Amino acid sequence: MELKVVVLGATGKTGSEVVQGALKRGHNVLAVVRNQSKITQKHDNLKVVSGNVMDSDFLAQQFKGSDVVVSCIGTNTPTLFKVTLYTDTMGSILQAMRTAEVKRLVTVTAWGTKCRLDTNSQLGFS
Repeated sequence: MELKVVVLGATGKTGSEVVQGALKRGHNVLAVVRNQSKITQKHDNLKVVSGNVMDSDFLAQQFKGSDVVVSCIGTNTPTLFKVTLYTDTMGSILQAMRTAEVKRLVTVTAWGTKCRLDTNSQLGFS
């Protein structure tokens, strides 16, 4: 079954793997990125648009007719600091999905997987 998949954060390590995997399976992929020049992959089933993931109106336009949204949004902020990117973007993503009537959402993150802990460190989880 061919799906229309929207990938947010498609230029990151995880996002680029998701894009590649979806294309290999024959799906149509819309990669939503900040910087289109970071997408080097070319494919007939790949469309790339740049925009702000905090803009729910922009996202809703991109999500129309999609089967699933995959959020691979990430940050290079050291994991020992408080990170609100995931919470902040999820509001606009969910609002856009409601507007565009998209029912499926997958979120993927590797946040915290490279965290180095020592006895003097505090994690910024809250």
